[in-house]
Amino acid sequence: MDALDIFADARCVLDGHDEVQDNLDYIPYGQDFIKLRVPPKEGKANTLLADQLFSPSLLLSELIHIGKIELFENQHITGVLELGAGAALPSLLASTIAPFKKDVSPTLKRLIVITDYPDGTIMDTLKENVEQNRHLVADGVVVKFKGYEWGTDVGDLIELLQSTCTSLGVTVPTGYDIIFLSDLLHYHGSHFDLLRSCAKLVSRDERSRIYVAAGKYTSDEICNHFFEAAPSYGFVFSEAQPNDGLWHGEDRIGGWSHEDLCLRKSNVRWWIGRRNTDSLERIGIQSSCDAIQHDPNCKHLDL
Repeated sequence: MDALDIFADARCVLDGHDEVQDNLDYIPYGQDFIKLRVPPKEGKANTLLADQLFSPSLLLSELIHIGKIELFENQHITGVLELGAGAALPSLLASTIAPFKKDVSPTLKRLIVITDYPDGTIMDTLKENVEQNRHLVADGVVVKFKGYEWGTDVGDLIELLQSTCTSLGVTVPTGYDIIFLSDLLHYHGSHFDLLRSCAKLVSRDERSRIYVAAGKYTSDEICNHFFEAAPSYGFVFSEAQPNDGLWHGEDRIGGWSHEDLCLRKSNVRWWIGRRNTDSLERIGIQSSCDAIQHDPNCKHLDL
């Protein structure tokens, strides 16, 4: 499915209501709360579909809002990472949630790293979104942003996590505890790159999770391609409960009505990924191209 197909699908679902985004200088989330900009419809921002706030990001925001993606007071979550973030709504909303009780000393710190393709226009918009919402970041939370292309070296992202944790005086984790993948599965040719990056970035802690959301405009065949390859990278994914199509999150988003948000939610599926111990033992830490048979271009995975 190409970009025009995706836009046509989104506009068909909302009967043209998606134009709300086009008439705003920014997309508001909540009253006097998060303000989001999307890059102009040009260059890589247009090619990579970074110039819209798509429904999967809204669904992830709802899950964070109602606590189905638990962040508040979750003591093991130190690092949160979003790949291909676009406007970065899930990450920015997560940054507003304190990792400790309000009536106790903030002994736990949390780092949220927001990434997208290292294009000037995309990164300028991402920087603006982070900076204009920095006053909303909860105590104990640190937000960083960085350009990152899937499948490339993850050293800078791991170093950022480790150095920040060291400076904050908290235990340095083996990787990120939560990774968000919002509306990325339609990039069929990048599935192996995404999985390779996740394998090197996610924490070895058995409680680490990868949250994946995809619009129904991404076909079953394409989605299955990603999830069938996942065990070779040490992951198992399970689809969440059927989408009820009823919006339970923040109602004041982008000028859309509650009905619009229900329609958007109904057009999304989501999955939860976990470390698969059996797969890791089978492929071993010294993974080879023979073991990862799905990926003809795979490289040594130093997990």
